[in-house]
Amino acid sequence: MGSAIGLAVATSILNTYLRSHLSRFLSAPELSSLLQNTQNVSTLSVEKQELVRRVFGEGYNLQFRIATGVAGAQFFAAGVMWGRRNVV
Repeated sequence: MGSAIGLAVATSILNTYLRSHLSRFLSAPELSSLLQNTQNVSTLSVEKQELVRRVFGEGYNLQFRIATGVAGAQFFAAGVMWGRRNVV
């Protein structure tokens, strides 16, 4: 269940990031088409393709930074729980 929640959060963050950054240089139909199918990037101009690839890369990096932070928090929480006495 934790993985499903993590995947939902990561997808939501990526979609929000992509929409806000891609809307700066893509029209609404281009953005909608691209978010439905990433293969549609080939229909864009070469300059826009490069910008889209850069934004997607930054979005994926953001996802990994968040996942790393969550993993670190889980590691810390496990360490705190390790030393506690169990209540029976």
